[in-house]
Amino acid sequence: MKSPDLFWNIVAAYNQATWAMQLALLAGGVVLTGAVLARPVPIRQTMLKGFLAVVFAWLAVLFFFLRDASPIGRFFAGPLFVVCAALFAWDMRAGRIRFALPPERWRRVGTWILLASTLLYPWVSYLLGHRYPRLTTPIMPCPFTVATLALLTAAFPQVDKKLYGLLLVWAALGLPKMFGLFDVREDTILFAAGVYGAAVWIWASRQPIREVKR
Repeated sequence: MKSPDLFWNIVAAYNQATWAMQLALLAGGVVLTGAVLARPVPIRQTMLKGFLAVVFAWLAVLFFFLRDASPIGRFFAGPLFVVCAALFAWDMRAGRIRFALPPERWRRVGTWILLASTLLYPWVSYLLGHRYPRLTTPIMPCPFTVATLALLTAAFPQVDKKLYGLLLVWAALGLPKMFGLFDVREDTILFAAGVYGAAVWIWASRQPIREVKR
């Protein structure tokens, strides 16, 4: 198992090598997310799914396969992110996911809180004593999972439940980090996003089936 120092060295190497691309991806993600939530027309839906597929593949390769030498990174986390990328890419044609703000006020509030939490990750990391480049940024596996769960919980039940379940599995890994694993207590945000995502699934499963207009 990695030590905290080794983990943060991996983070530092990733940030130093990819900071410019991270800024570009972050800007693209903010613009696409805002465009889709403002007006969820098909072309914007497809573009956002393509963006998510690209970033999940990017994280699998650039973070897990090339920098994380641990068995968990290479044989669990990396493949999981590849599968998520493939499912988003497949849905560009299948159309099972339909991003939109939910009608319920509490779910809208949950969506905005999760999206804001993604952007606040670096500040939380800073307050916990980390300094750049050993700092959590939005285009890293855990913060990006929080952003993706924000979009999928908003869209639920119009989602690919296989993809949704995989992200909940990843979010569950935030639990040991809450208690100090790798000194990444900022991933309390990730675990909280997973709890919220599971709660939305349970809540939705108890609602009457409604026809969703496309």
